[in-house]
Amino acid sequence: MPRDVPQHDRGLQPQSHFPIPATDAILTSCDRNNPRAAMTEITKPHDLFFKEVFSRPDVAETFVLNFLPSNVADHVKSNTFRLRKGSFVDERLKEHSSDLLYRVDLKDGEGAYVYLLFEHKSRPDRNVAYQLLRYLIRIWEHTTEGGTKPVRQVIPVVLYHGPARWKVPLSFSAMYEPPEAVWPGILDFTYLLCDLSTYSDEEIKFRGLAGTTLAVALLLMKNFFRPDLSKRLKEYFELIDNMGDQSALQFVEAAFRYLGAATERVKPEEVGQALKEALGEKGETYMESLLDKWMNEGVEKGMQQGMQQGMQQGMLREAASLTIRQLTRRFGSLEESTQECIRQLPLEELERLGEELLEFPDKAALMDWLGRSVGATAGRP
Repeated sequence: MPRDVPQHDRGLQPQSHFPIPATDAILTSCDRNNPRAAMTEITKPHDLFFKEVFSRPDVAETFVLNFLPSNVADHVKSNTFRLRKGSFVDERLKEHSSDLLYRVDLKDGEGAYVYLLFEHKSRPDRNVAYQLLRYLIRIWEHTTEGGTKPVRQVIPVVLYHGPARWKVPLSFSAMYEPPEAVWPGILDFTYLLCDLSTYSDEEIKFRGLAGTTLAVALLLMKNFFRPDLSKRLKEYFELIDNMGDQSALQFVEAAFRYLGAATERVKPEEVGQALKEALGEKGETYMESLLDKWMNEGVEKGMQQGMQQGMQQGMLREAASLTIRQLTRRFGSLEESTQECIRQLPLEELERLGEELLEFPDKAALMDWLGRSVGATAGRP
């Protein structure tokens, strides 16, 4: 079985503070309860794709059994994954983090809580252990129903797909390095990390069971930031041929919307062409089915290009507005010229600014950053 592959000291790091006791199991991955589904689809494509894929119990189970260490996976009972509603992520962090919650049974008849946090950032977050502590407390508050039910163990798992390796320590205590003399009395825990950048495509196919929704989804997520992603789509879409028609069609639609809304590096026509080249007549059938569905929903074929541009413009406006609000709260009012400079940044630069703004000591550091970014952007072909 794929989960018997020896654990590498790379992407998925074993944790020492979470042995499996007799408790209750919930796998929590990225969740954003946004009632405006259409806006979510445009402004939060990573979150939407993650939830569409991992909200399937069979996908979540395949991930847990094949990507978590054996001391966790060997205790989880198959066919017991039950999706729970709710998100525990801070509202202000939902642009870059997502979560889902599953209840699972353990083979000893008990269970545990397993919390999967999806970090869709381009670089690691050094504060993730602190954020996880807040989410764990919320899970306990929710699952104990005000203290009327027992506290169950929670095993936190971070899924990360950025191109930069995750070098942030996995223990909570590493954030403040307490003196050794007081060590026995400090609060500490360690989270599991699945860093997709440390896996080759072949490893992901093997562990994720090639031809399953999980394998193809992880390949897209892992290679999302690569400039040659469009050239790799045919290879990944070939795996879809092993799915059932209904599952394949649902996944193709999710992937099409994800790639179309989340990146400018892949054009919608490139996705369609890769699908047809990978699956032949079946790929053409899938595209025809999707076009028929979109037509029935009022999206005419001639409007596709305009819709794509609207999605990209909407993401830019949303990201720029959010960044300006965060900077205003940190440094006070910004000059209109500064705000306009931020609005002119490409989406990737806005995302980078959103990740780095908390590290600016003052407004002068912000202006220096903008000067370098605008200069680099202007120099691009």
